[in-house]
Amino acid sequence: MQWLELHRMFTWHHIPAMFVYDWHLVNNGLLGYQIVVSIANDIVPEDALTGLQRFATSGGVVIIDNAFAKYDELLRKRERRSLGKNFLTIDTARYRGDARNSNYSNALFKRIAHSIEERCPQARYLHLNVTSPARPFIKEQFRTLEWAQRNLPEDMSGVRSLGQTVRIPAPLGSVAISTPTYHKRVTDYGFTLRVRLGGPNGAIIATKRIAPPIADNAWHEIRIGREDPANTVYYIEAIPDANLPKQTIGWWGRNEDIYPDGSAFVNGEPVPYDREVVLNVKRYIPTSGALESFVLSDGLNFAVVLINVTEHTVRVRGELNANLLPHSPTRYEWHELITGAKLNDGSQFAIDLGEHATAVVYFKCRTDADEVRELINWLKERIRRLRSDGYLTPVMSALYDRAMEHYLMHRYAKAGALLLRTANQLGIRIESVRRNAVSRGGIRIILSLRSVNEDVIDDARVIAEVVPLFGLTGQFKHIGNGKYELRIPANAMPLRYDYTQQRYVPYDGPIELLIHAFSSRGDGGLRLSW
Repeated sequence: MQWLELHRMFTWHHIPAMFVYDWHLVNNGLLGYQIVVSIANDIVPEDALTGLQRFATSGGVVIIDNAFAKYDELLRKRERRSLGKNFLTIDTARYRGDARNSNYSNALFKRIAHSIEERCPQARYLHLNVTSPARPFIKEQFRTLEWAQRNLPEDMSGVRSLGQTVRIPAPLGSVAISTPTYHKRVTDYGFTLRVRLGGPNGAIIATKRIAPPIADNAWHEIRIGREDPANTVYYIEAIPDANLPKQTIGWWGRNEDIYPDGSAFVNGEPVPYDREVVLNVKRYIPTSGALESFVLSDGLNFAVVLINVTEHTVRVRGELNANLLPHSPTRYEWHELITGAKLNDGSQFAIDLGEHATAVVYFKCRTDADEVRELINWLKERIRRLRSDGYLTPVMSALYDRAMEHYLMHRYAKAGALLLRTANQLGIRIESVRRNAVSRGGIRIILSLRSVNEDVIDDARVIAEVVPLFGLTGQFKHIGNGKYELRIPANAMPLRYDYTQQRYVPYDGPIELLIHAFSSRGDGGLRLSW
């Protein structure tokens, strides 16, 4: 299973996944993640491998295959070594040959997904049951020639038809051609696009009228409403309107025989060159892949965006993962925001989506004024104490102020969400900071963390990104009693190029630290400049 397959399978099974790169592994960029999947990565740089081991040592899980990190960045074969208990190895060889799903290894992905959900129950935001009257597919493009190869904008005027034979690699969903109009927009003429079996005298299997207006280099797609096996020959034919003026509409091609499986035609007779045709090949996918989805949340309410990627109406029955909900599902109701329709109460919903249609399903928590007022009263004194003790961050203050604005506007669900977000923030206080020029003294900071309840936080992971020194990050070390220390020595600071001296010199300009803290009690952030 390659990366593209893996990404598609995550999408089709509605498990959100982010891409991480070597830079994230090297620079502590995995904070906030619980699981990393690294399949088909047999070449892994040494510093990236060290970053993954650091992530696993801190409690993260890394799912790998048998060939993981077999070679380093210089393609030197590594000696086998133990990576630690949090590296979970899946024997991908067991799943080879399982091509029941258009050569995608569905069984392998199910094994990966099971391992993810076993360790992170909230990984799959949505459980969706999708039914479709036809097998869903995606379209993968095959071309008779590449865009950069076309050099012949052959004119349709003065001929009965232009054509091109193609040999299909698999059943097609559609074919498409591009028409030059010679730097103008055509408003009075069009043409007819046809697909025939075998050649210019074959049976017509698809017809489409391309009516004006037609823009320069526009693409015209015609659907194929049947399934023919691989190696079937199609004849793509363009028939211009009568009396079409010269240089009004053409068909892009190349003035040489570049496509080995077909030929261009003029008036039904072959000519020794080729035209550009895009073959949109059907690639069948799991039924759940008929729908793409993603979830947005403010921490209390949820919006589910659903996109039907097929040419058929699909029926969707969905349930939001209860592990994500701060309250019982009975307190929630579903609304479709585009149509305004109410769908259901609880954590489940049902909706029909037409061809290529989109729905935005809003999962709203019933929240009243009394509940929000109680939460405000609970937070008010705690916010005052955090401010007095120097732990109140600008983020906490802004969240609380926005919550009060929504409360006064009687938007209780949004106010409640912002208050809950405030309650889950970590307070951050800077205890000491070395403010010398970083080129001489480096960076040294001590900070302390408290929860909204002023509990000491000793289990946090804290990092700082240094701006504008891209790529420079540091991880704070816990030194006890809720305090954390960051040290970045001067010799670790990147150099800048001095155009006056024409050499690299130590950076001594202003800097800003973007501090991020994550713990079991919440997370927090702070900007620190000097």
